[in-house]
Amino acid sequence: MLYPLHPTVKNGTCLHPQGSFYTEEYARKVCKLYLTREVVRNECGDVDGYYRLHATTPHSADMALAYDIKCPKCNNMLKQVGHSIDHYELGLYACPVCDLKKGRL
Repeated sequence: MLYPLHPTVKNGTCLHPQGSFYTEEYARKVCKLYLTREVVRNECGDVDGYYRLHATTPHSADMALAYDIKCPKCNNMLKQVGHSIDHYELGLYACPVCDLKKGRL
């Protein structure tokens, strides 16, 4: 699933995800920032879900760290758990609250 991100206030850094049925190609054309769901198999063989932040304009590491992003599931703040891949594929995020409910933390 893909989540376009919208600031909660004009020009704000707190971003609220909105569920969509966009393709990634379409999101790159119409969204400045969006999250994609990434699934990773951990060392125990369990599947963990994360969110990758994507930007359509180049971002430095400092620019990418300035965002506070709400969880698409529970609306709490996501925590960055992985680094940027490049200037467009930014940090990897997880939700501490959802992870607690699943017993991952």
